[in-house]
Amino acid sequence: MSDYGLVTLMGGLLIVMIIFLIFLLALLAIEIFARWKIFEKAGIPGWSALIPFYSDYCMFKLAWKKDYFWLFLIIEILTIVCEFIKRLRIQGDNITSTVGAGLSLVLFIFTLFLYINLARKFGHGIAFGVGTKIFPYIFLMILALGDDRYLGNPEEGLYTGMENHNVYIDPDYDFSANNFQQPEDDNHII
Repeated sequence: MSDYGLVTLMGGLLIVMIIFLIFLLALLAIEIFARWKIFEKAGIPGWSALIPFYSDYCMFKLAWKKDYFWLFLIIEILTIVCEFIKRLRIQGDNITSTVGAGLSLVLFIFTLFLYINLARKFGHGIAFGVGTKIFPYIFLMILALGDDRYLGNPEEGLYTGMENHNVYIDPDYDFSANNFQQPEDDNHII
């Protein structure tokens, strides 16, 4: 192969890598945007989507329980450590591979339950949660841009609607009786 052919090949590979990097950055931007909108619907500041670990913490808080985030993080770190140990060894260690594969399966199931709980918090079912796990960018955008309301997570102190504004509604009040009083004069400001 001539130098010209090698330069052409390297240039082609560079172009493919740049296109792939742009695609990955677009997916990252979609996920950040979707999380931003989902967090705002739940009453969590949207900027929380920009901070990597805090974003996951907030996702666990609004969908499940924030304490599960720490368990998730430990399992994720252990998975990375097992993969690192497996890569360092020249001869493959079956125990490290098996533990790493088992932890990866636990992470998959863990995130599946997270997305199922997220779907339920927005009034969707298990199928929507499974879809969110398989196609996260599509289903998170549906949650972010759709008309779905966040139903709240009272265990974590997240409420929806008027509960966020500390409005008290008397449960004994009869809304069906039209007993609203009109002001007697036009100068009265309600």
